[in-house]
Amino acid sequence: MKIIRLLYIAAVMIPAITAMTGCSDEDFITPVGPAGERIPVTLSAAYPSVSRASDAGFENGDMMGVYLLDYENDAPQDISGDNLHGSNIRFGFDDTDNSWCGVTELYWKDAKTAADVIAYYPFVTEIVDPKVMPHSISRRQDTASTEIVKGGYETSDLLWGKITRQMPTSERIDLTLNHLMAGVRITLKEGDGFATGEWNSLAKNVLVANIVPSGTVNLADGAVTAGSDEPISITPMEYNGDYRAVVFPQTIDAGKELVTLSVGSEGYALSRPQPMTYESGKMYTFTVTVDRRDNGDIVFTLTDEAILPWIDETEFRDGIMRSYTIIDVPEKGSLEKRIKESNLNYNTISNLKLTGEINEIDFTFMRDKMTSLKSLNLKDVTVWSGKVQDAIPYGAMADKRTLMRIVFPSTLKIINEAAFYKTGLMGDLIIPDGVEEIGWRDRENAFGSALGAFALCANLMGQLCLPSTLTYIGDSTFSGSDGLSGSLVLPDNLTYIGEEAFAWTSFTEELLLPDNLQYIGIGAFAGNKFTGSLEIPKGIKVINQKAFHEAGFSGTLMLPEGITDIYFRAFDGCGFKGELLLPKSLRTIGDNAFRGTSINRIVFPEDLVSMGIGCFMDCRYLSGKLEIPKQVTRINDCAFANAPLLSEVLIHENVTYIGGAAFAECQSLQEIVIENAIPPVTGILTESVDYSWGFPSAYLDKGPFYGIFLGNVTLKVPVDARDAYSRAQIWKEIGRHATYDGFGCRPEKVCALNGTHDETVIIDGNGEWEVTHQPSWCKVSKSTGSGKSEIMLSIEALSKGAGDRSDYVEFTLKGSGSTARCEVTQRDYQYAEDECVTLQRATSGNGIDVLFIGDCFDADAIADGQYLGMVEEQMEYFFGVEPYSTYRDYFNVYACISLSQETGVNTTSTASNTRFMTRYDNGTGCSVKGLACDDAESVFDYAVTHSPLTREKMPQSLIIMALNSDEYGSVTTLTKAGSAIAIVGRSSDPYPMDSRGILQHEACGHAFGKLAEERITSSRYIKNQEKDEIWYKQSGGWYQNLSLTGNPAEVAWSDMIFDPRYSDKVDIYEGGYGVTRGVFRAEINSCMNYGIPYFSAPARRDIVKRILDYSGEGFTQEKFHAKDTDSWGATGSSRAIGDVRGGGASYHHPVRIVKSKKY
Repeated sequence: MKIIRLLYIAAVMIPAITAMTGCSDEDFITPVGPAGERIPVTLSAAYPSVSRASDAGFENGDMMGVYLLDYENDAPQDISGDNLHGSNIRFGFDDTDNSWCGVTELYWKDAKTAADVIAYYPFVTEIVDPKVMPHSISRRQDTASTEIVKGGYETSDLLWGKITRQMPTSERIDLTLNHLMAGVRITLKEGDGFATGEWNSLAKNVLVANIVPSGTVNLADGAVTAGSDEPISITPMEYNGDYRAVVFPQTIDAGKELVTLSVGSEGYALSRPQPMTYESGKMYTFTVTVDRRDNGDIVFTLTDEAILPWIDETEFRDGIMRSYTIIDVPEKGSLEKRIKESNLNYNTISNLKLTGEINEIDFTFMRDKMTSLKSLNLKDVTVWSGKVQDAIPYGAMADKRTLMRIVFPSTLKIINEAAFYKTGLMGDLIIPDGVEEIGWRDRENAFGSALGAFALCANLMGQLCLPSTLTYIGDSTFSGSDGLSGSLVLPDNLTYIGEEAFAWTSFTEELLLPDNLQYIGIGAFAGNKFTGSLEIPKGIKVINQKAFHEAGFSGTLMLPEGITDIYFRAFDGCGFKGELLLPKSLRTIGDNAFRGTSINRIVFPEDLVSMGIGCFMDCRYLSGKLEIPKQVTRINDCAFANAPLLSEVLIHENVTYIGGAAFAECQSLQEIVIENAIPPVTGILTESVDYSWGFPSAYLDKGPFYGIFLGNVTLKVPVDARDAYSRAQIWKEIGRHATYDGFGCRPEKVCALNGTHDETVIIDGNGEWEVTHQPSWCKVSKSTGSGKSEIMLSIEALSKGAGDRSDYVEFTLKGSGSTARCEVTQRDYQYAEDECVTLQRATSGNGIDVLFIGDCFDADAIADGQYLGMVEEQMEYFFGVEPYSTYRDYFNVYACISLSQETGVNTTSTASNTRFMTRYDNGTGCSVKGLACDDAESVFDYAVTHSPLTREKMPQSLIIMALNSDEYGSVTTLTKAGSAIAIVGRSSDPYPMDSRGILQHEACGHAFGKLAEERITSSRYIKNQEKDEIWYKQSGGWYQNLSLTGNPAEVAWSDMIFDPRYSDKVDIYEGGYGVTRGVFRAEINSCMNYGIPYFSAPARRDIVKRILDYSGEGFTQEKFHAKDTDSWGATGSSRAIGDVRGGGASYHHPVRIVKSKKY
């Protein structure tokens, strides 16, 4: 997988007015407008390496140039013109704090003017014309870099990156720099016939031949043009047995030598019968196997060659950038001795590479005495912690502030506690494969309390990459390293996460906990910025104190059966919303456990015994009815305080005490039902109680119902307890007292639009009942009955323009006089229930049908315009991304007025009366952990009955179910024939996981485009079952945006990799379908990854193929190329094709395939 490495460029300086001309690094125009409106430009640069770590990408003093070109009349400034906003502004890298600094301030022109941002590296002081900047490569690329001078290979390279039409933003803008030159790598492989040791003793020489060494670069678009100089032969750099060269992009004539080499006295020349073209950003690899025959002759055979995207491995970048002092340590504990024997001053060594064996004695020496040590390469050394091999010892480099870079041993298995605590390590942190434990405590050598292995490393600013082999993360391992950000991908084999392991870091996006996880320590994830939902694995039995305290999140919380205890502040301050379904196994909820979350419903288990102080305090979206579990005896202080939407509370008979401020400021509370014949004792909030989570002083000395107008509350109690409650303290203050006998009706509300509507009503109760009130425009199938009964309530048609009407049907239980009401509302609306509204007619082709169907929209939501408003918004989102924008006129768009009786989404524990019973399964009872449709065929049947869609054309059509909810996200349901339902709700999350991103990902990508998920959620290889799923879908023409091979000749987009129209973006990137390894995608990022308004080129082609085939026109490559554009859809956010970090939740769930005989 390409994991982009980001370097932060802070372009915020002291404001000054500069007016200069030419192309110097001082050229800059100060933004107009009041100083208070200025928005600083903050950039990051990404080095094209396989791992995203700034420490291996750039060195102290590196310089890069930046252009900022404002848009004028819908076009950017000409980079060769005068008065540019920012022209060749120089930025220098400072490795003391891992930052970039410009020589002058840089602000956006204003809050509305877009700009192109261009950067290149290395910096050139004087550029006469940026469209024809000269560049040349070195003949001797085998010269090594030193502390002062870069080597020939390094100086030959040229990096460039661009973001187009960037809108002003205070957020960081990510630039991905790409190689503009081409790379050549020759590998000499020892074959058969050589005597032992002979191969290594033979002299080897390699040249890359017939290379024109110079040309020009257009910094506006990255185009490279070779010059007309005489070709030369380049001496490549040798690195770990490979020979690498940077060459100027060009074409070598057929028959000319490409590579010449010799081994011993024998030579070999590689040529081609056809022209050979070196393209910008590509790496050309040749493997030559050398054999010695029985007669002594040496034979050369080209055994492998490939053309790959030029992406440097971290070890290679590190190796060519640093001039290491190499010390072999044959005996562990002897490093200091070996350095002295080499007559070296250890105080001046800054870059050190070790071989042999070292232990804690050697680490202590490096940590305490090598005061200039900045870079440490341990790749070829064996490390020991006491008697444990392949383990970095406790405190190995703790507090080593000068240490900025580390290359870990290739055989490393264990990193002990405090190993790199408070070091100066910079950039990303990449733990290599093979490491099994981090933060392991070597009891023999450790002392005192736990210090995290990488805790408080302030300069770690980027991603954390953990190996698939990792099983254990100890206490405080990454705690306080708050520069670690982006997605946290935890390996599947991980079983243990210690106390505060990831506390107070800055991870964002969705947190996926591995299925094998058995333990989550106290405060493990506290203080992060995760988004999306969280599912706790089945192996977790308790949620420890502060485990997820203030850790972010914006979706739902899914807890498995088996959890018995949720401790103090476990989830307080998190943004979880929707329904909280607590497992049946749960017995205790600790103090403040869910304080401040955004949940709106709680389903308690029957056997819950204890709820702590403030456990659901400040849950401001908690609404509707709350039922206290039957085994609970105390409702503690502040338990549900400040839940202003809570309307009804049912308290079972075992509750004997209700604490101070338990329901304080629940202003919507209308009804309290208590089953206990003895009034529960009520308390007041006092400071005598230990509120270790912070005393709510506003509720001091307040009773359970402080801040509620009790005159409007109804108290229902058992018949024989009414007198006791009317005399009891607090309870007597409640305005309305009634008895509780269980009589009622379901539903309690029925709604309709203008047409007739029938709704089933269930009467619950013992004894005879009768209808005592009904409006004239409502009919009931029977007006009297006994016991539990089912009746039909019929609402007559309402003439359009007659206005809304509402009333109620009242049922009375004979004898007791108890009543139950069903409120009836009929809204006067322009469209009838189930009417199909045409929103757009196709003007090209046969017309492809897109139908919007709503669920969870009641009469009020429809009549008030919410439903069609959402549909029209979603329609514009659908056509707001290419290629749908270009091919919009090929589509018919309809919307059916589908009425629901309630607006809540169904869950596994809560039923809502909606038209299609769309539900959220909360991770149980369904194969899809997300939204699903109970009966997909019923949706297709509805479409055929009420819209122009037909059964025969359903596989070539699209149904978008607009869901009246912003709680749960989205999912796509497909039949094997291709009939599609994209269920899409709203999203309150920021770009790119906003409502637009979710609809484009599901409806445009999965449902219509039949595209596979490109998102990565797990650090592992793809499983055989997943391979079979992809292969099966691809055999039917789906999932063409992924490949199970990285071979450029075999991927579905092979023709695009070297097509100049696409080669700047299209390559082979490992990672997709939820995993990091074994599956490949075509571009770094796309809508199928993080929901950005952009589909990769292969995805666009596949979508266009469907559009043209479905419309009857037929697809050809020529038609596709004629209209194809890589323009981004509308968004106010960065339009760079690169990493999207901190972009909110990822609510996309796996595509659900259902069986259907009809569709």
